[in-house]
Amino acid sequence: MKRILVLACIVVAILAMIFIGFDITKKEEQRIAINTPRGVPQMPSKSSDWKQFYPNQYESFMHSKDSDKSIDMLDIRPNVTIVRAGESAMGVKWRHNRGKYYSTIDAMFSMNSEFPSDPKDENEYPYAKCLVCHSSDTIRLIERDGRNEFFSRPLAAYGHEAQNPIGCVDCHDPKTTELSVKRDHLNKALVSAGLPVFEKMSHQQKRTFICAQCHMLSFTSRYEWTDANGAKHIAKDIANPWGNGIGVEEIEAFYDDGANFPDGKPAVHITNMLSKAPTIIGDNTDFEIFVKGTHAKNGVSCADCHLPYTAEGGVKYSYHKISKPLENMDKSCLTCHPGKKEELMQILKDKKSKYDQIGSIALDNLAAANLEAAKAWEAGANAEEMKDVMQYLRKATWRYTYAGTSHGAYFHATEEALRIFADGNNYAMKARIELAKILSAHGAKDYKAPKFKTKEEIYAFLNLPEREALIKKKCEWIDTTGRRWLKEAKENGTLSEDLDFSNTKTWYDSECKK
Repeated sequence: MKRILVLACIVVAILAMIFIGFDITKKEEQRIAINTPRGVPQMPSKSSDWKQFYPNQYESFMHSKDSDKSIDMLDIRPNVTIVRAGESAMGVKWRHNRGKYYSTIDAMFSMNSEFPSDPKDENEYPYAKCLVCHSSDTIRLIERDGRNEFFSRPLAAYGHEAQNPIGCVDCHDPKTTELSVKRDHLNKALVSAGLPVFEKMSHQQKRTFICAQCHMLSFTSRYEWTDANGAKHIAKDIANPWGNGIGVEEIEAFYDDGANFPDGKPAVHITNMLSKAPTIIGDNTDFEIFVKGTHAKNGVSCADCHLPYTAEGGVKYSYHKISKPLENMDKSCLTCHPGKKEELMQILKDKKSKYDQIGSIALDNLAAANLEAAKAWEAGANAEEMKDVMQYLRKATWRYTYAGTSHGAYFHATEEALRIFADGNNYAMKARIELAKILSAHGAKDYKAPKFKTKEEIYAFLNLPEREALIKKKCEWIDTTGRRWLKEAKENGTLSEDLDFSNTKTWYDSECKK
């Protein structure tokens, strides 16, 4: 009897080992299948064409659809409307980015893309270059038409076949699936900053710089070229201000140096309609802020936190939702910071509180300074009197927008963001001190800058007569051209099959359905 039991146990053990072996083999095959580079046929700009080869990555990427809240940041920081007054005839445009799923439609169905209509007018704004960081179709179109041709054309030339959002091909080579950049402005920026080009970086470095393709400062660079028929064209390309280094002061020095621009003058992004200050704006400084923080200095990449590794069924892969690390802390934060989630959350809450507090002080003083400058001009101040004020406002605006519009600045580099805010506030206060003297000299010493609670109050104060008409025009454009482009992209086969924007809430729903 004992022999039978022993024999039975041995048989069970052998069968169990065989089963486990089969299971391990299956999981290893799955792992290899998921992570083995395979060429993607058909149309790489359609992320749906990658689905059959990388189902886990694709499925997680499509979860970016869940990050669907679109927030108008002017509702939170209305005084930015004053600081950036003069940005456009319809006012300031500043909405919080949603998941990558929405990168194209949020651009098309909002004032960001204005009213593109003439595909043959090379001078019509917006230019095709605006598609570079909003649509994966950009890579296909540049390869098809040539970069000179692409960057010389308006957005309207490509709208009907550039409706895919940012996707797989924007970060991965379709033949090898290795991390790769197809936007040559990044390598140009790296060379100007004295850094190695992307292809010569380590894999870990690439996991950050792949994001820097779009999450970085840029400006429009123009150059002339001649086509095969002898006709001359002006290309509107993307350039980056890293020639003096990657930092708020270094980039400011680049913009201040007229030698970096064709007209030989310092850059001016906006002339504030109130203060008349010729300002530069620090939009989209995600990478520039990140590299100053402790994570970057310790070799942590963007992907480590925003696309953390996960495991499903024993298979390890990078979770491609590209979400906030706080949504998946056990896979991101807690892998390096073991401890209680609550403790980490409190630390982050404290960082955010300090960032909001110091940023709010800097913004309020900067807004007041612009209003006081407007009053000084009205009271009779001359250009010589206002010379220093203009420079102070330029420096203050640059610093506030640099730290204030960067996604996650409070987390990426808390100390650096607070330093920049404090420095910006210092320049705003210098402007206000000088303005107090000027106002007094011109009989307006009792002037008090008005305070506003909402962006609507500020728009009423600014009196933008074209604003409502422009909003109506954009609504009409969306109903006609915008929806036609989306329909044509579906019909011509360039749109990923899994994309469905029929019920997607956009700027249109908040502004056109009032």
